[in-house]
Amino acid sequence: MLDPSGKGAAGTEVVLSPDMGNVSRLASVLPSEQMFPRVWADSDGRFRFADLASGRWSATARDDIGRTTVETLELTRGESREVELRLQNTHHLTIHVNNSFGEPVANAHLRVSPENPAWPPAFGRTDASGRGKLETGAGSARVDVSHLDLLPQTRQIVLQSASTELHMQLDSGWEITGTVRSVAGTPVLGATVEALPVHAAGNASESTTMARRLSRSVRLPKQGVSNEDGRFRLTGLDRGQYRLVARGPGLAEDASAETVLVDGRSVTGVAIVLAPEASVRGRVVGLDLPELAGAEVQAWRNGLLRSAPLDLQGNFELTGLAPGAWRIAATTGERRSAEQSVPLEAGSAPPMVELLFDQGFRLAGQVLVGSEPAAGGHVSVLRAGQEHPHRKTIDLNGRFEIEGLVTGAYELRFTHGLGLPVHRSLQLQGDHYGLLVHMQPRSQSGG
Repeated sequence: MLDPSGKGAAGTEVVLSPDMGNVSRLASVLPSEQMFPRVWADSDGRFRFADLASGRWSATARDDIGRTTVETLELTRGESREVELRLQNTHHLTIHVNNSFGEPVANAHLRVSPENPAWPPAFGRTDASGRGKLETGAGSARVDVSHLDLLPQTRQIVLQSASTELHMQLDSGWEITGTVRSVAGTPVLGATVEALPVHAAGNASESTTMARRLSRSVRLPKQGVSNEDGRFRLTGLDRGQYRLVARGPGLAEDASAETVLVDGRSVTGVAIVLAPEASVRGRVVGLDLPELAGAEVQAWRNGLLRSAPLDLQGNFELTGLAPGAWRIAATTGERRSAEQSVPLEAGSAPPMVELLFDQGFRLAGQVLVGSEPAAGGHVSVLRAGQEHPHRKTIDLNGRFEIEGLVTGAYELRFTHGLGLPVHRSLQLQGDHYGLLVHMQPRSQSGG
């Protein structure tokens, strides 16, 4: 057993391993401790194995500064063999892995495969800082880095110094491809297609709109432009759910009815149909002038959101709408709302919509935190089947009053910074006064 300079390597550990084709046979005749026998070199660097089973073996030697491997030793019973093992210096390779945004990639799989047969492949993973350390031999080697959510990378390197730093980048790389066509079936040239990540469950319009804002402010959405055949290609996508939004010259922006799942493979054949822009005219009725000044009208469909201002008579016009069923709602500062579902057809005349705020029923009561008024807290009242709750601030005496309610089932939620939230269900048939709600103080909650 020799060190890299050719001197005896005292104390070096030497391990024998059976050839893979020999493991099954040896396992049936040898105790486990004799399957992988090991010894340590003496002061002169010599070592000896005795009573070995016949077959193919490999020998590996290592110490603090190096290692070496002899892959194939053909042994027969009764034979005596002498081999010379010479340690080769260990090289320390540190691999830094980032994504395309410069962020560290944790739990990336690392593999270093040296061309020198004396060194077996080395394996490892990156830590939370995106760094992994491996021991390997000098010379040429192939480095493979992979991660479940990113495209793998391979690099050929030459290790010469005892310590080497290597920086590698893993990119997102799945694709969504498809076509954009008009309602007549003709390809749309120059349509912009975006893939917007859908980050949260729940209200489709709210979650998708928030995803769109986040993706445009933090990371630009993936975009593509359709060619003369209407084909588009979106690249560099992470795993996740996406909603596709497309817009073309003279055509209404529209979103895919279904989300597209990218789960470790690219998606093909997505079809998007764009139609000429449609509009809706309407009027909000039943609000006085101060309420009109604080009201707004919105329309949403498949994650697309449109809004329009109101004039002093409550008139509004929503433009740039794609064909389909749109939910249109007018809301006031108190979260009173009037809603309608409006179907739009391509090429049809703009429909007229009336959003009516009637006097409705009243709901009134008092909210206490312990024995004190829940001043500054909030009451949220959501009618079954609607998406916009009525919301009211609790006054200094802990009292609240909400108007404009209609017959139906409601979910009530009471919140305050000093108390635990309270949920109530209420079937409203008329005015409801004297509702008393007790909230438990947070300081008294415990387990």
